[in-house]
Amino acid sequence: MLLAPQPEERLELYYHTAGEVTFQDGGVCLGPDAAVTFDTYFNALPYSKYVRYTSIRQVWLTFRARGTLKVSLVCTGPNSTETLASLETAGDEAWYALGPVELDELPADGMLYLKAVSEKGGSIFEARYETEESPRSEVRMAGIICTFHREAYVKRNLAAIERSVWNNACSPIQDCFDVIVADNGSSLEVQKHSRLHVYPNKNCGGSGGFARGMLEALASERGYTHVLVMDDDISFEPEILVRTAQLLRYGVRPFCVGGQMLLENAPTVQYEAGGRYSKGRLCSVNRGLDLASREGLLRNNEETQIDYNAWWYCCIPTDMVREHGLPMPFFIKGDDVEYGLRLGCEFLVMNGIGVWHKAFGEKQSPHLEYYVKRNELIVSALYHRWDGAVRSVYKLARAMARSLLTGDRARMYFLRRAYEDFLEGPQFLMETDAEILNQELIESKTAVSVSSASAVLQFAATLISVCPRYLARYRSVQRAYIEKHGELTEESFWRRYLGSQKRGA
Repeated sequence: MLLAPQPEERLELYYHTAGEVTFQDGGVCLGPDAAVTFDTYFNALPYSKYVRYTSIRQVWLTFRARGTLKVSLVCTGPNSTETLASLETAGDEAWYALGPVELDELPADGMLYLKAVSEKGGSIFEARYETEESPRSEVRMAGIICTFHREAYVKRNLAAIERSVWNNACSPIQDCFDVIVADNGSSLEVQKHSRLHVYPNKNCGGSGGFARGMLEALASERGYTHVLVMDDDISFEPEILVRTAQLLRYGVRPFCVGGQMLLENAPTVQYEAGGRYSKGRLCSVNRGLDLASREGLLRNNEETQIDYNAWWYCCIPTDMVREHGLPMPFFIKGDDVEYGLRLGCEFLVMNGIGVWHKAFGEKQSPHLEYYVKRNELIVSALYHRWDGAVRSVYKLARAMARSLLTGDRARMYFLRRAYEDFLEGPQFLMETDAEILNQELIESKTAVSVSSASAVLQFAATLISVCPRYLARYRSVQRAYIEKHGELTEESFWRRYLGSQKRGA
């Protein structure tokens, strides 16, 4: 379904106009000699993705219009643009259809879009792409939201889902999309709904909240085929839930659907469209693309290698969860990366399925460096054995030197502690109370010494003590993480971990 425009700063993600074009009476209204095109992020159809991942090969564009308009179905790709079909509306309000279009006969990496031109004026009220092909499988999704004292965000998103899905008799997912909230703060109060399940949860961070949601989804009698993990502080178009379900219904093989992240303070700019992991480095795909432009959309539409999709929006088959287990107990940072590498599956990431999220620099806190580095070391130990001890020591020395030169004493402390705790091995993750550890790290931000002399001593002590110990113990610690990986991701471990944790040494 084509989406209506949202606040002014996001209009270019919905349509492009020439002349007098307004949105009123539930439709896009064109004045005399005006034009509107839907070659946009939310309203173009990236058909190449459907050809690659689904059984859909033929579509129609149907729309409801009033007035006298010339309406065209256009195909655009990296090297050409072609009008596939056109018609003129007759004046009275009615439904029209353009097509059929054979998708696998179109140029690779292209998109379809609607274009309307008026002489005297007219309106388009609804438009959607349809197929006569039958779905291949039934889909029942559990949306999992992990939250910690972000009631306003969660209530806003739940209200949007209730309005657009649960209370909308026309929604194709009205009866097959539920929400599970893992409330790590045990403070969320929402109106009861049969499709909403809220579970107070021990604060074991995002990984603990998502693990709790997965546990509940796997145990449910609803028979969920997929879990959709979502951040609590995103904003999104509820239609992306429908698009996700439709892709899965027609899918020709198992895959995950990943949501692209757009910047909340620059709504047409993309932060990431999936990511790659190489030798301890995270590489965002197509960061910084302006999705208001056709060139940006086409580039974003190209197929590329994706190792993981961040858990601001990621839909995973429950069969994969049963086979590969639950997240690692990382608390925060890196659990989605590790899980994507573990699954080793295809990630379908495409224009039209994206969320808005604050840039991470706006939420940065010094103690987060601990989780970033500690969990990166664990992931590298598990999956990238060639990115081993020597390179890790080099990266530590370089990061410590940079922090020393910039006067970032707190970062030096958290870097060192991350390496030391990594060397404690998987037992540290299994036995440490993550909530208490996180509170200690937060309190350490203000307790870290800020004198230049102590910072130099800290740098020297790291080089003298931590680095040699790291080189000596790395291989044995790496083997321990690999051996304990299965246990750390089992349902039985997580039920114990979320129920009662003891204080780590």
